[in-house]
Amino acid sequence: MAIDDKVSRSIKCDNTKCTKEITFNPQNQEEVAALPDWLRTLRSVHLGNGQKFFYCSDECEVEGVTTGNHNVPEPTKIQAANAADVKKAVVEAKIAEAMKTQPAGKGPILVKG
Repeated sequence: MAIDDKVSRSIKCDNTKCTKEITFNPQNQEEVAALPDWLRTLRSVHLGNGQKFFYCSDECEVEGVTTGNHNVPEPTKIQAANAADVKKAVVEAKIAEAMKTQPAGKGPILVKG
């Protein structure tokens, strides 16, 4: 029994609605010469986070962009407040309001909270 290692390359359009896919041996010149036209104009999208997408046509690339898959997830900008945060905000709001109404030079501002 002989051991036969084979090298092959598979390329598939990343548009979920597209069925274009091919597997070939990149070292076989006959197979490379017979590759379909869509593969010769393959579009590749590389994101900053290392993700890669491949599309067979402009239409598939545009559809891929509209899915939102190309958007690198951003960290949340607004975080939920806990009870201590809410209490601190209320106290700071009372201080700010007292500073607006307190005449200058009339002593310290006392806030009950």
